[in-house]
Amino acid sequence: MSGLETFAAAVEGAHFVVFVTSGTGLDALALEMLQGLADDIGRSRRAATLFLPASEAGWGSTLASGWMTGFPLRTGFQRSMPEYDPWRFAAERMLASGEADTHLLVTASTPRGARRRTRAALIALAPAEAPVNGAAVTMAIGRPGVDHAGVAYAARTGTLQAVPAAKPSAAAEAAAVLGEIAAALGDGAWPC
Repeated sequence: MSGLETFAAAVEGAHFVVFVTSGTGLDALALEMLQGLADDIGRSRRAATLFLPASEAGWGSTLASGWMTGFPLRTGFQRSMPEYDPWRFAAERMLASGEADTHLLVTASTPRGARRRTRAALIALAPAEAPVNGAAVTMAIGRPGVDHAGVAYAARTGTLQAVPAAKPSAAAEAAAVLGEIAAALGDGAWPC
């Protein structure tokens, strides 16, 4: 029996079909195909998909984007309203093609590994003791829930929750640093 025949027999014999996948396992096209397959199977029996996020922070960002804009990440605000376009707003593509001239990285964790070479200048806001590899500028910031209070995705409850500072410090909050950058750039620099 081939793999396809084995799969078809397993689906045929199941009372409730569930496809489990992760954010690191499939690309967007494969996820769309899987959703369609679950929908097709669901017409004759119970079927669902269970998506396990690659990271809790990433899942929290996805949920917040959906709540605030009605769209997932890769939503732009250049025209003063949310606009979803996963190809047009793909940061990796824009950096690789030279479409972007600056890459602003804001992260609550210390970036690891070598940065891919692009013409875009990297400005990193990270809880870094030393300059971030490949960054033209590194600005040290605190970590939400560690250096200052914050909001984080909680997998146990499936929602965002307030987290107090575990070890309060004088490290700057990312929002404050971004506000200072916006003020230095002047009016009209931030379309969103």
